[in-house]
Amino acid sequence: MRVDLEAVDDLASKPWADAVQALVDAAPSPETAPAADKSDDTITWWTRQITGSTSGLHERMTFFWHTVLTTHRYASGDQKLLPAQLNMLRANALGNFRQLLQGFVVDGALIKYLNADTSTGEKPNENLARELMELFSTGIGHYTEDDVRAGALALTGWRVDDNNNAVYF
Repeated sequence: MRVDLEAVDDLASKPWADAVQALVDAAPSPETAPAADKSDDTITWWTRQITGSTSGLHERMTFFWHTVLTTHRYASGDQKLLPAQLNMLRANALGNFRQLLQGFVVDGALIKYLNADTSTGEKPNENLARELMELFSTGIGHYTEDDVRAGALALTGWRVDDNNNAVYF
């Protein structure tokens, strides 16, 4: 990792509040994670974004959301799904949590990771609904099993096209 000493000196010369505001206001990179066959390529690209001298709060919040809204890069079935997930997280990193969660719940990597693409009306898969409530939003004790069943039915029908990784309903 190369540190931009001029950027560090610039921040160090500012009053504390101005330095913090500069980091908060730093524009995110307009780049998006490129399509990649291996998740290691995506991780390498993203590491460069995080360590960039102008990434500010945006990439750090993307990392934060990535640790809260989790999938596993190998268990999601196709590592090619991960750049799209990262781009969705980056697009919503500093925005509205509801919109972030709505984007995440229909993300191809998450759908594959939690086997939501196997859910049918006759046999709803409850993994996605349960994780959505338990881990990603309300927390344990704030929903019922009836809520999980209803959520599973409501989320049934999302699929990921194995040929092009497009998510559709």
